[in-house]
Amino acid sequence: MSTCKSSNFKTDVFEHCFTIHCGTRKTLWEVKDQTKVCGSFTLNIENACESVLIIVNGMQVISKPQSITIPPTQQGDLTYSYTSGNLESIEVLCNDPDQTEGKCKINLCLKVHYLCC
Repeated sequence: MSTCKSSNFKTDVFEHCFTIHCGTRKTLWEVKDQTKVCGSFTLNIENACESVLIIVNGMQVISKPQSITIPPTQQGDLTYSYTSGNLESIEVLCNDPDQTEGKCKINLCLKVHYLCC
């Protein structure tokens, strides 16, 4: 059994602005090599389609069945934050069944922590 030294604890910060077409599901971030990643992220939604679904680890977050829908009346610098003890992926679905030419504009700020043994 191996042990992890505290010097092997790593932190990464990722920031990126995404422009996503309405009707599109997009992976914003996913873990590649580390098996256990914890972290927090903030999404700032500057522009949205009819709604934006935020999907963490393949499941929509917040209520049963864990989903958040951001109605168009709340658009414009709407911020959503989330923390997970086991973070594997962050996706969004810019949803508008009647429109495919519009776009969501979403800023992601992510801070992850992981052990490198």
